[in-house]
Amino acid sequence: MAEVTSVTVLLDESGSMQPHVEQTILGLNQYINSLRESDSDFRVSVFKFSGNGNGNFSVTTSNNIYSKDSKSESTFKLGKVFENKTLNKVPTVTVKDYNPCGGTPLLDAVWEAIKRAEKNAGDNNLVVIFTDGEENASSLMSGAVLKDIIAHKESLGWTFVYLGANQDAWQVANSFGIQTKNAMTYNVSHIGTTMDAVGFATRSYAAAPAAASAQGFFAAAGQTKEDYN
Repeated sequence: MAEVTSVTVLLDESGSMQPHVEQTILGLNQYINSLRESDSDFRVSVFKFSGNGNGNFSVTTSNNIYSKDSKSESTFKLGKVFENKTLNKVPTVTVKDYNPCGGTPLLDAVWEAIKRAEKNAGDNNLVVIFTDGEENASSLMSGAVLKDIIAHKESLGWTFVYLGANQDAWQVANSFGIQTKNAMTYNVSHIGTTMDAVGFATRSYAAAPAAASAQGFFAAAGQTKEDYN
């Protein structure tokens, strides 16, 4: 029986993505179509995030329990485009599914995406993060705690990939625990072609996850910075 590769895509829906709506939708559909070129057994989820966090939250990893101050408030929003779908059940994404607004609660969103991915875990587990801005609105999660969570998941064989525009993606990814070999900067104006390239790398990952773990997500697919800019 073929191994199941669970892919969780986390997509920035903050206000700065507004000029790139059509490209993002096109790219996301291209990404799914790229996966359909593979013989691998995929289960795919796509979540989107935006919002402006406020309040004082504390999160710990003791005994894998996360807690927050009940008096705190947050407007953080993790939206679902679709979840845990086989490729033949994935719907075509349209403008109704993607409406950028608000800030970039990146740390909160990654944490929430991990929790959703845990429920949909397969034999191989890949989390891919796309953002055009740095953290500016989280209230649930700190970089230090998220780094511990990601390290724990990586010890179980999970792979985390970070694609960041308008920033030093390697430094940002490393700040909350994603290995620099699995980080890449990209041109947000070309997010369609970026997602197509990530689709190729995802197919390579599913075919040989051990190689991607050892060499890095992009290097194992024979990709360099030139493929993303």
